Amino acid sequence: MEMIPKAEPQKIPFDLFEKSVPNEGRWEWIGGKLLFSDDEIRKLILMLIGQIGLKKRTWHLYIY
Repeated sequence: MEMIPKAEPQKIPFDLFEKSVPNEGRWEWIGGKLLFSDDEIRKLILMLIGQIGLKKRTWHLYIY
């Protein structure tokens, strides 16, 4: 199961959090690179964007 971001913020169910954060929640970083696969990073990004909502995320894109 993956989070599908919506316009408004969503709560993250714990089981989705567990499945979206790789390596049992431990972040591994060496030499400026996360040691997650592209698919693991994609799941994590979708979960985080779902938390803040697409409406807020697209607003940030115009500012920067």
